[in-house]
Amino acid sequence: MKPYDNDEDTAPVLWISDGPAPLGLWEKLHHEHPASGLWPLLLAPLSTTDVEFRPWGSGELQPRYAIEPDWYDPAALLRTNWEYYATPDADAPSTRTRAPNSPLVQVGFAELELSVGAPPQDHEPALRIAAEHLAFCPDDIFQGVGTIADYAPGLVNADRWSFWRD
Repeated sequence: MKPYDNDEDTAPVLWISDGPAPLGLWEKLHHEHPASGLWPLLLAPLSTTDVEFRPWGSGELQPRYAIEPDWYDPAALLRTNWEYYATPDADAPSTRTRAPNSPLVQVGFAELELSVGAPPQDHEPALRIAAEHLAFCPDDIFQGVGTIADYAPGLVNADRWSFWRD
């Protein structure tokens, strides 16, 4: 594996392997996260036929211009979309408390994929989660099925959640 960084004065923001990860590497890297600050992720290229492995291997990623995610409060960051697209239910727990075992496992050019450890089991909680997904990533709904009512059934017992943006 080699670090990917465009600036010699900063720590790398990701490492890219030269090939498929050997058995046990994912767990080892996950265990080392507190020291490295890096999470093991599957990186998907823009196209499966892309030999440059865009954007990860082509130089399009500019880590030195990345904004520190710790600067933001997740609740405040989502508030604008949430208030615009959905009416929150004060008694409904958030996705983070309902599905705490939902780690990010794959990042693509414009996609995210999470593994879901505790998916909703029926329509009512799935509808609340669909509203949260709408606040986070409206493209999934508006450019997909069209409404959260139509999106929610796909969340029931789903073992993964995928998000994409244009």
